[in-house]
Amino acid sequence: RDVITRGNTRTKDRVIIREIELFPGERVDTSKIERARERLLSLNYFDEVGVSIEPAADDPESVDMIVDVTEKPTGQFEIGVGYSTVDQLMGEIRLTQNNFDFRDLPKSWRDFISGNAFVGAGQKMSLEARGGRLRQRYSLSFWEPWMFDRPIRFGFSAYHATDTYRNFDTTRTGADVTLGRRLWGPRWDGAVTASVFRKTTGEVDRDAPSLLRRSAGDVMVYGIEPRLTYDSRDNALFPSKGHFVQIALEVQVPPGDQCVVHPSLSVGKWFTLYKTPGGFKHVLELRGRADAVWGYGPTPEVPIAERFFLGGINSVRGFRYRSVSPRQQGYEIGGRKAAAATIEYTFPVFQDVLRGAVFMDAGSAWDGGRPDYPYEIKDENRMRVSAGGGILLRLPISPLPVRLYFCRALAKADGDDEERVEFTFGTRF
Repeated sequence: RDVITRGNTRTKDRVIIREIELFPGERVDTSKIERARERLLSLNYFDEVGVSIEPAADDPESVDMIVDVTEKPTGQFEIGVGYSTVDQLMGEIRLTQNNFDFRDLPKSWRDFISGNAFVGAGQKMSLEARGGRLRQRYSLSFWEPWMFDRPIRFGFSAYHATDTYRNFDTTRTGADVTLGRRLWGPRWDGAVTASVFRKTTGEVDRDAPSLLRRSAGDVMVYGIEPRLTYDSRDNALFPSKGHFVQIALEVQVPPGDQCVVHPSLSVGKWFTLYKTPGGFKHVLELRGRADAVWGYGPTPEVPIAERFFLGGINSVRGFRYRSVSPRQQGYEIGGRKAAAATIEYTFPVFQDVLRGAVFMDAGSAWDGGRPDYPYEIKDENRMRVSAGGGILLRLPISPLPVRLYFCRALAKADGDDEERVEFTFGTRF
């Protein structure tokens, strides 16, 4: 008959109800009730979510769905430090409200300080500054997943980012706007992102391949990226079952100085193989990604910053960051095609605080293009494979775990730089 929410003192009723696939007048469906509970937990607004059925007092043919929630803080001011094998020492300042409401203005400074302002509508607002040895980023972003109380997505961001690579560095300053919509039920989403940014690629050595030298300088870029996503994961941050599939096509268009086409496909599948008596799960994860890029119009040759480089803790582990690439004259020039796949099994060592992991990665970046005469392009089609094990430690002061992997390269190319230990750690205080 009705959906009744209880315990939500900050979150608006509609933010909870819109995650439920059952509507008044429909037959009770326990599988939809369980999916609603999982979706509400994955919002990360609540510590606990309980869904129950109670007989309607004035209608013996109907029942009410009761949703009991225990809210938790969703606003964060974070000052963070971390370390990884990629960036080494990192620093971060971030102000985030994951349950934002731009209409909820504070009545006094007390409301603002106590967290009773700008909260409750399910929007997300984030202001971030992050710096490390190789990467720096400053950004402001906003995301509205239900515009006009309909499953229409709207978001925007503005950013300034610098990336330092082995042979060059790039700086991007720009903004993007995203408009999307739920399609065919709660698991399918379609979206289009329009972007504009200025990209600056730094100078490289005089003896570097002509591709690197010609990529240096400033360009203005305009882009549009439609994408289609299917997501049935039970938890976006720590999934234990479900699928993820995303197809995207980024097109950089005139009147920009650079025009490339970049299709991509990402897939993932998660299985719960076994659940302990305490409810802790053994999870098998399968992931893969494929990318390609080519230029057109004023960009007959794909610039270095738009090419693909694999290697590192979030790619093919066991190989130095961005080192899996075609090479010319000893320089990594990136591939115009890339593919990578991962199989990983994680299991509880101590509840979900400490988990063990065993993995195998494989991937390659190839199609480096036309070489400079008389030099050759090496490692053009060589697949890299690695395997290893590690631990994942979850700390209460950080949403992301400490990850430590011990890796071994099983298939490599001449000149590859291996990394036997991959490590990333971050905390906030």
